[in-house]
Amino acid sequence: LQEPLRKVQAFGDRLATLEAAQLTPRGQDYLMRMQDAAGRMQTLINDLLAFARVTTRGQPFSRVDLHQVAEQVLEDLEVHIQEVDATVELGRLAVIEADPTQMRQLLQNLVGNGLKFHRRGVPPMVRVSAAVVDEPANEAQEPRVRISVVDNGIGFDEKCLDRIFTIF
Repeated sequence: LQEPLRKVQAFGDRLATLEAAQLTPRGQDYLMRMQDAAGRMQTLINDLLAFARVTTRGQPFSRVDLHQVAEQVLEDLEVHIQEVDATVELGRLAVIEADPTQMRQLLQNLVGNGLKFHRRGVPPMVRVSAAVVDEPANEAQEPRVRISVVDNGIGFDEKCLDRIFTIF
């Protein structure tokens, strides 16, 4: 995955350096979006490699701004959101102690599923929010936060609940 991406990035850089002056403003915008998407893809590939190592070498927790992560996810899904005429709302989100890669992947998957599994003829609506569910018992503990991703999609048959969520 990394080698073809390096080639896309290299040619994008050459195009920006050598041909940018000949591009229309629209062409320059497309080039910038392509380079940004390639950068995000590089991050996703790195995150995928890190995710593959989670079971053997978990990442230490750090402060994660869920709002910032959600904004990055929406940027990655921008084209898909436009294609399905979706509305994605970000409610109040917290800063938590977590593995940033896992939080990004979690939000990417849940929002992506909300966009993918929608009713025919009904534009998808996804709302992401978070709330503190309990206060810590002492200063050494962090409060627990519940992250909610709600959509107006097709849902699933509760008979499949175990098959879908048992691995988690």
